[in-house]
Amino acid sequence: PLNAHRAGTVKGLAAEVGTSITSGAVICEIKD
Repeated sequence: PLNAHRAGTVKGLAAEVGTSITSGAVICEIKD
């Protein structure tokens, strides 16, 4: 699961299945 730090709508999701992501990497935006 992916926990968001605030409520909103996820936009621009850029993560792909099986891809390793580093801490702090931008994988999506949360819009109000």
